[in-house]
Amino acid sequence: MVSTAEQRLTCNRIFRHLTFYSKKQFTGRLDVQAANGQSWQIYLNLGQLAWIAGGIHPHRRFIRHLQLADSTNAVLQKVSQYSLPASDNPECSEYHLLAKLAQEKQLSPAQVTQVIKQALIEGLFDVVQATELASPTLQEFFSQQSGQQLTTVADLEGASDSFYVQVNENHRPSQQARLPYTWMQPVMEVQPEVQKSWERWLGMGLQNYSPNAAPVVRSPEQLKQQTSEKVYQNLMSLMQGKETLRDLAARLKRDIWGMTQVLQPLIHQQVIGFVDIPDLSLFSAKQGMSEQRNARQTNRATATKKELIACVDDSPQTQKMIETIAHASGYNFLGIYESVEALPTLIEKKPKLIFLDLVMPVVNGYELCHQIRRVEALKNVPVVILTGNMVDRVRARMSGANECITKPVEVNKVQAVLNRQFANPAPAQ
Repeated sequence: MVSTAEQRLTCNRIFRHLTFYSKKQFTGRLDVQAANGQSWQIYLNLGQLAWIAGGIHPHRRFIRHLQLADSTNAVLQKVSQYSLPASDNPECSEYHLLAKLAQEKQLSPAQVTQVIKQALIEGLFDVVQATELASPTLQEFFSQQSGQQLTTVADLEGASDSFYVQVNENHRPSQQARLPYTWMQPVMEVQPEVQKSWERWLGMGLQNYSPNAAPVVRSPEQLKQQTSEKVYQNLMSLMQGKETLRDLAARLKRDIWGMTQVLQPLIHQQVIGFVDIPDLSLFSAKQGMSEQRNARQTNRATATKKELIACVDDSPQTQKMIETIAHASGYNFLGIYESVEALPTLIEKKPKLIFLDLVMPVVNGYELCHQIRRVEALKNVPVVILTGNMVDRVRARMSGANECITKPVEVNKVQAVLNRQFANPAPAQ
């Protein structure tokens, strides 16, 4: 297990960057890419934190904090009715909507600043968690330099072994709708909140679990033996793998850390497990998250879009992730673990979209993609190559792939592929 001291070091690393650019009164966007493939966009305005976009569930994060700021759900109804003009085209639609709501006085200044601050704390917690496996050998580096002033970019060397930061000057989350500078958040006020949250998560031994995952009861019998009948019924009702820990805490109006503390023993005993679920749609926030969930369940039950999605990958984790997203979006799923069995199975089942791992024994993804394109029945089926490294996109195109995404697989990336391919399917080029 990684020690608390080492985890603090990771937390300090991202804030070392933020502090540096804050002192420079930087205005623009920091693109943070973690080693596990997750990415975020952090916006600063004259050194103050303006917004954080990206991550696994950017829309859930935004909708959840709108709900917490406005218990009447009137704002969410307003969001659901809002249509984004093509002329606006903001970098960050969540921030753009928040600014519009403020301009129309749908939210008070206090409510808007609450949404901004809590979204920043939550998003930066996720950045810290995604970079938690950074090399502990950097502990000495920071103990030596903790008292030094940051004056140049070179001072950041060695500060981000577990993530990459790209600097984009003068970018704003929205050019058309802006919020007052006084509503932005100082880095030094957000950092202690993120640090405290991270240390509480570590203290429960949950560093390998994400609060963005949805809890589900894995062993009902064991749960029944360890809890009262009332607690058992409540947990069976709540823990169905349809809402994240954060969603549940918000809906129940509970502190997530206190709620998770109660669940901690059951999590460690694997009585309660977790599944990954997709992000929400930003423009379907009409009735709030609980009613959105009911609507999605109804849609899945009555959906006519039962297209088949196939995944050729020898990783059970990747297969499970894509299967969960496919089913949540109303599609059927076919998992193929052996590359040598892939082609005849694909010819027989005729999926409408194929996810294809690049590195597999016997037949690699490029070779299999070439074979798929030579089959008349499959030659126009979109193929998405999965890779753990930066892919040679030219070679992927030459093999017949439509696009590539990096592993480990992220929910929002897979959901984006589904939206693109089924909204506007295009043959391979």
